[in-house]
Amino acid sequence: MRYLVTEFNIRLSLEGNPHLTNKYAMELARKLADVMRRPEIEAMYIHGVPYHSVIYWANRRGRVTVIGQRDKRLTDEALTRGWHLTPTGRVYGFYSRLAWNGDVLDYHGGDRQSYWAVRAGDGRTVVTLLNDSDRAVKKKLKVAGREMTLNAPPRAIVSFDTNGQEIERLTLPY
Repeated sequence: MRYLVTEFNIRLSLEGNPHLTNKYAMELARKLADVMRRPEIEAMYIHGVPYHSVIYWANRRGRVTVIGQRDKRLTDEALTRGWHLTPTGRVYGFYSRLAWNGDVLDYHGGDRQSYWAVRAGDGRTVVTLLNDSDRAVKKKLKVAGREMTLNAPPRAIVSFDTNGQEIERLTLPY
């Protein structure tokens, strides 16, 4: 049996919404990493309404959300195709483009730090280090027969190639 992971955040307003915080996004990143490592998980989908839908397409006819409500807070940048810029949307974008976009080769979970490796569709191996602590972390590990030393700043998710070169990072300070 295969599963689809979903996360819904349904609120009527943005005011006081904890789901729009970096802290929530990092919690989601930690928990989602632990779930995505499992071979029975097929995909993930994250959605929130009304304003901060992770995936929505703007029609440029106005500042309209996916549910059709107008919102003057939507800027030109927010009305372009792509991932929405909320913290949760940034985690979803980072994971689906890079950190969890491939077959899982290795996973080591922890309370505040995890790392994993995936083989992407183009054959490259991507190693990701998640650090949800208030201090920078340095990890020595072996992936695909190669020893690597990876560094991540506090409250960050960083992806590397197998040479230990940073590909991309997402910081979520709180």
